[in-house]
Amino acid sequence: MRVFCPNCGTENDGQPGGTVTCATCTTSFAVPNAQGIIAPPPAPVPANAPVAIAERSAPPGQVGDGATPLSQYASPPQQPSVTGAVFAPSAPRKPAQVQVTNALAVVSLISGLVCCIPFVSPLLAIGTGLAARSQIAATGGQQKGNDLALAGIVLGVASLGFWGLWLIGLVSR
Repeated sequence: MRVFCPNCGTENDGQPGGTVTCATCTTSFAVPNAQGIIAPPPAPVPANAPVAIAERSAPPGQVGDGATPLSQYASPPQQPSVTGAVFAPSAPRKPAQVQVTNALAVVSLISGLVCCIPFVSPLLAIGTGLAARSQIAATGGQQKGNDLALAGIVLGVASLGFWGLWLIGLVSR
């Protein structure tokens, strides 16, 4: 059954009537049964409730030793009661930032590595590399690939220099 974490809104899978620990924020929460009802949490024990027999026989200085009232000890934290079957977060939350590699950066690197087309591959590598770096800078960190674009530019410049020297050697013969 698909349920959403009430803390962060992440979709999780759980068994009806069970509990789920969120994969993102590790919050545990109850999954509704087939009718969409969540079993209520156990009622808290009042401080003046009778002490159980096992607690009455506790060694001195421990909870239930008879000398120290139970009300002086901290009670365990209570989980908030979830009523109804609403599992979507109350306020929309931003999804986790996923960085995507800029496509022009990949094209630049590949064009820089494939330098078999004289002057075309190097110019394509340099042009797409410069465009990719500009796009990456404009996204404010939502895209990655700056290093790929830079490598494409460097390979393009080196390849352009190689083909330029080859052309000069060819003409000077």
